[in-house]
This record gives sequence, C-alpha cells and structure tokens, in this order.
Amino acid sequence: GIMNAAKLGVCQPTAGSGFEMDAIASVVIGGSSLSGGEGTVLGTVIGAAIIGGTSAILGCLLCGMADYLWNYPRVMLIFWFVCAIVLAGVRLAGREETNTPA
Repeated sequence: GIMNAAKLGVCQPTAGSGFEMDAIASVVIGGSSLSGGEGTVLGTVIGAAIIGGTSAILGCLLCGMADYLWNYPRVMLIFWFVCAIVLAGVRLAGREETNTPA
C-alpha cells in the first residue's frame, strides 16, 4: 500500500485487495500460531520470502491461466508448507520427549 502510493503518487482504497491470503500465509509459514502468542519477525520475513518466491515461480509456470483458477495452486502449495511445518514440529516434540530423563 505505502510503497504503491509512493511509486504512483496516488492511493487507491482497493490497492491491497487480494493480498490477505498471502499475508496470513506468510505469517503461518513463518512459524506464528493463529491462536497467538508465538512467532518472530524473522520467521514472518522468511515466510514472506517463501510466499513471494513461490508466487513468482507459479506465475512463470502458469502463464495464461484464468484469474479465478490462480488461487488453487497457491492454496495447495500453502497447505503442503503448513503440513510440512506441523509434521516437523510433531517429530521435534517426539524427539524431545524421548530425550528427557525420567
């Protein structure tokens, strides 16, 4: 929003419309919990880099795809990232439980 207004010299109220899913996905992939209380700024920046990079790659691969179909590959990609993060957390928690002395 701010960068767009600075570049164009005008501000549109709908300029950031459609970026909500990217923002939420960046935060979740970065390690923040949707219920709150966890996460770091660095994790969010890494999540934003992943979302930005995958959006660029998907944009190149899916040129000419209809706009209404564009969200399906992105949602599936985000789903697989979140599944991988959750599985990594479960495995890490399992390792910590087995390494604690009784």
